[in-house]
Amino acid sequence: MPRLNVTFRCSLPFDDNAHPIGEEIAEYFAAKFKDMGIHISRVDNYDDFAWSLDTTKNGKKLFLLLGYVGDGDFEWLMQINEYSSFFNLFRRKSLRSEREAIAYAVHAVLNADNHVSKVRWHVGEFSDENYTHEP
Repeated sequence: MPRLNVTFRCSLPFDDNAHPIGEEIAEYFAAKFKDMGIHISRVDNYDDFAWSLDTTKNGKKLFLLLGYVGDGDFEWLMQINEYSSFFNLFRRKSLRSEREAIAYAVHAVLNADNHVSKVRWHVGEFSDENYTHEP
């Protein structure tokens, strides 16, 4: 089962006094994802600590959560998430296959970018030593 949390380093400049940090990085990756066929419909502040990049897969609403961690090799954290409603939770619908498809596209974008290094995919806690280099 593919992992849906990825940490990485990025050499692009960003304003570390902004709140939340990383709008420039979120906008940069939104353009890169578009080139890879992942249409980002909106980049928005997520609960004042990260950035959400809204997308869809098979007509299902998803978002990439991008946050600055600033912890050495774990500089940036991106999670592939789904927008869920109470109705979907009650019906136990999951968008796992759509999230996994997005994870592989994100992986391709990160690995093709010269500004990105130390790409690590995680399950659960991002600082877990049991990371892999692919989803």
